[in-house]
Amino acid sequence: MLVFTFSYSQTTEEEYNYLSFDYPEVEENELTPKKGYHLNEVDNYMYGSIISYKFYEFIYDETGDVKAYLIRIEKFKKNKANKKRFLCIPIGSEELTRKMISKRKLLGASMQLGLDIYYSVFISNLIYKFQKT
Repeated sequence: MLVFTFSYSQTTEEEYNYLSFDYPEVEENELTPKKGYHLNEVDNYMYGSIISYKFYEFIYDETGDVKAYLIRIEKFKKNKANKKRFLCIPIGSEELTRKMISKRKLLGASMQLGLDIYYSVFISNLIYKFQKT
């Protein structure tokens, strides 16, 4: 898939908190997403047959800027509800990146391992696409 937007601006704390804490509830309860923004799926990855990773750009409609990336992680369970986690990858903020790293540590071993494997590929593809523009 890998269709990236190449206009970026720094993630605000409000945007980070929305993607990290509010968006999971929006998706779970089929609520209206944050006004003035939309998500654009740019990539996905399956770790074996049990964990799905979907990568989204979080785009501010007024400027078209990518404000952050959202990774939606879903672990498929046979006899229980699937486990879902959401991870915001902020742009241009060391403080928010530290928060993301702390949250990432709470994913659990298998979700974290799959993310470690694919995160490097995702970043490499992002850089490659950026150089081509």
